[in-house]
Amino acid sequence: LEQTIRTTPKRLITLHLSYSIEELIELAATNDKYSIGEVLAEFYCENIFDDRIYKKLLENDSTLTQAYEYARTMCRSGSIGIDKILRKTKEVTQNTKFIAWIISLELIKDYKTALIRNENEAIKNEYWNFSFRSSLSDDAKQDTCIWALNECKIYGTLNSYLTLLFDVKDRISISDLYNSIFDIDNIKVGMQNQMMDYYLKEILKKLQTEYIDDLEKCTQLALLEWKCRNILEWEDMRCMQKVMKIDPSMYAELAKVIFKAEDADEVTEEQRNIANALYSGYNKAQFCPCEKDGKVDYDELKTWIDAFKDMLTAQKQLRLFEHLIGRLLVFSPPGEDGFMPCEAVRKIIEENYSDSLKSEYAIAERNKRGVYTFSAGESELQMSEDYRNNAQHFQEKYPHTAEIYFYLSYLYKWDAEQERKRAENEF
Repeated sequence: LEQTIRTTPKRLITLHLSYSIEELIELAATNDKYSIGEVLAEFYCENIFDDRIYKKLLENDSTLTQAYEYARTMCRSGSIGIDKILRKTKEVTQNTKFIAWIISLELIKDYKTALIRNENEAIKNEYWNFSFRSSLSDDAKQDTCIWALNECKIYGTLNSYLTLLFDVKDRISISDLYNSIFDIDNIKVGMQNQMMDYYLKEILKKLQTEYIDDLEKCTQLALLEWKCRNILEWEDMRCMQKVMKIDPSMYAELAKVIFKAEDADEVTEEQRNIANALYSGYNKAQFCPCEKDGKVDYDELKTWIDAFKDMLTAQKQLRLFEHLIGRLLVFSPPGEDGFMPCEAVRKIIEENYSDSLKSEYAIAERNKRGVYTFSAGESELQMSEDYRNNAQHFQEKYPHTAEIYFYLSYLYKWDAEQERKRAENEF
């Protein structure tokens, strides 16, 4: 059918086909195998808008996709303005979704002349629910971009808003981008889009780079990152990392919600649900307090640790202290001598050492290994040797820290033996 229309001049179709073009449209409209809207516009109508053809498509095409393709092709050819197509559309149908489709063909250069401004709320809802990769002209200025964001905030969904915000992120001021990102809290979610995560991360990257050294704005962005913790990986949460590294308050607050206080009554169902919801974020929080550019200052770290201990004491959770710092200190950078952990962390371990700290540090260190390839114990044996060498390097000056690494060496030596035995049994 498409090939016939493409290759046969309009006058011959009219003269030699035994049925009219209207009947042809009716036939195609009842069979979703055919898509003739674009073909009719380009080859039959030769890019000259035909009221009769368009009306017939609107009346017979139940999905209106062929009518849309006809209108889109005509607009693209420049043979008719979108405002005229919109007027002709409304003469035949009041379908709000289709009217929004037609209006979306307009590339908005100036919001003052945008067609969508004059429509009712039903059409605006349909319009701003689209994913707007091309709604704004490349020539649209900042005021038009801000207008579009405000309209999308009212009538759109989180998907369409994030798509639009991603598209204009380099066309509006950084302060407007900062203010706009917080509006996602108040926008209906709507249908999810696999690109939403990417858009959010890219927008945050721009804001993080700009405001990472502005403590007030960085803290606000950290709170937003936390709300999006199920979407973002820990490395994406740069502001949360910075805030937690310099101030133990957020980490202490997490402990307060997730773990029981020493004098707590029975945990309610609501409290349990809140704790469960936050636990994934707690697991993601992998950082060494006061680390900056691969260095840790001892005095700053001691201040952080002491403040954290005081907060846990006030929350009646002091029993958790060694457990919680053990799982953080393991993320220390290497020391000046190239061995783990750095000197500041070694001093803190020596001052706060306990079996609980040792156990949690070892667990966290082993968890850092992640997925690994089975090697019949060879890799575990090498790791055991590396941990033993690490411990021997500073065992005289930092005996408690060395004890942790000797313990890790023992654990991996035991693992190596088990893996070797398993390999022998398999063969």
